[in-house]
Amino acid sequence: MLATISPASIHLDETLATLRYACQARSIVNRVKVNEHPHDRIIRELRAEVERLQVLRQDYERQKRLSEAHQHHHPPRKIIIETSVDDGEVEALRQQLAETEQELTNAQRSWRERLQEAEDVRRTEMKLLKRKGLALELSAEQKEPCLVNLAADPMLSGTLLYIIPPGTVRIGRPSSLSAPDIVLEGPLVSPNHCSIENINGKLFLLPETNTEYETFVNGELIQDRRQLFHGDRLVIGGSHYFRISNPLCPNKKSTHIMVDFQLAHQEILHEQENRLRRELDAEKQAAIARIEAERMAHEQEYEERLACLELEKFKYKCRKELLETEQEALLQSTGKRDKPDGTKERPSLVRDSLECTPSTAQSNLAEEIRRIMEHTSEESLAHIQMMVKEASQRCRTVGLDYEFKQTQVWQEEGIFRAMINIVDRANGRVAEWVPARLEFWLGVVRERDDLTVDNMFEHFDLTWNDAADQSANESLLNDSHNSSRISLNLGSVKEAIRGRHSNVSGSGSTSSSGTTLAGSTRKSQGLFK
Repeated sequence: MLATISPASIHLDETLATLRYACQARSIVNRVKVNEHPHDRIIRELRAEVERLQVLRQDYERQKRLSEAHQHHHPPRKIIIETSVDDGEVEALRQQLAETEQELTNAQRSWRERLQEAEDVRRTEMKLLKRKGLALELSAEQKEPCLVNLAADPMLSGTLLYIIPPGTVRIGRPSSLSAPDIVLEGPLVSPNHCSIENINGKLFLLPETNTEYETFVNGELIQDRRQLFHGDRLVIGGSHYFRISNPLCPNKKSTHIMVDFQLAHQEILHEQENRLRRELDAEKQAAIARIEAERMAHEQEYEERLACLELEKFKYKCRKELLETEQEALLQSTGKRDKPDGTKERPSLVRDSLECTPSTAQSNLAEEIRRIMEHTSEESLAHIQMMVKEASQRCRTVGLDYEFKQTQVWQEEGIFRAMINIVDRANGRVAEWVPARLEFWLGVVRERDDLTVDNMFEHFDLTWNDAADQSANESLLNDSHNSSRISLNLGSVKEAIRGRHSNVSGSGSTSSSGTTLAGSTRKSQGLFK
């Protein structure tokens, strides 16, 4: 080692540190060691021993041949040749050589046997993988259709190939009752999720009849038998993405675009987002129709009550005219023309009460609700719906009968926001979460393998509300076990509209003579309860 020091005082610390290290480094001793396997070392030593013994045997045989040749050419002479190796030693060397060769043969045979055993295991595993429809590579001449995996990591995309042999290939989750040909894990994958038929090189997809487990092709939800073409994107359970590889059956509509995970993911999000928004719009239209029907019924009731009030008004007018006639006759007889108190004011009160009726307000309620319905949610309905389904399936897996549902709730900002309702039908109660809390809970649940009923919601608070307290919660309990449906909560919308029209109802109840009319006004507003 070359150590550099400096005589300068400013380098004193560096110099001392260098000398201290040099003092320690000079005691280092390097020992050469061959980096080889112990079995290889034994074979190498045995081979060296065999070569040494073979050299000794060849040397002995050469000396023996020379001795015999010399005796054959000179028979009369008797020559005694003394060698340093006697017959006993030669026999011992031969025996040692045979033993060494036998050990070498055994060592080489055990090594070959281990190689053969490893090769047999590999072939067995490959046969098992092919039986499951999985292959790691395809030869150039192999033309069988297959499923190519797509992953978010580009390095993992296309690394797994699921062969689709002629016949029917079943895809699903392993269970004690079924053994699918292609095994996929995930809470949204059923034991018999779907099957693919290979008929003369053409692939046909048959999804399961249970709508809780979904299968998508090119972003479209598949519910009936459908043919698969080369380049189609297949999504199973919302988390397993595949590309169809079938050169024998190309898709005529293909645009030769690069199919990767991002394309398939954005495709399914776009298609399912449009589908869910169409379903939500249909739900809004149905809600508007129900409100319109209620409004018409209450308007009819209001008209009937108004007719009754007109009749009472006519009776009151007749009584008033009769009283005025009697009063005039009485005044003429007494000579007094003073106007009695209160007789001229009551018609104006009734007239005011009739003018304050909520007919104008009632006619605008449906229009206000329609304007509110036009504001759509900015959140991804498809992403939230996928989380809702996964949460419900994970609870069912551990034996917890909780149903997660996505509900659109109108906020004070004038837009709809997604809320997650956790429905416990057994106890008749409902809890609410925001989508961000559900996503965080799912992330924690996915990382745990020891999930039970007791620790499923560990460190997560659930604030339960009695479903009987609110009609919206009660409707959640009455719905069937189908988390794919998005519910619409109009309670906040009705509360907001009630607040806007509270002045109208208040003005209609100020008159003492219009008590019946104010009651009908309040009843006509009962459609929001």
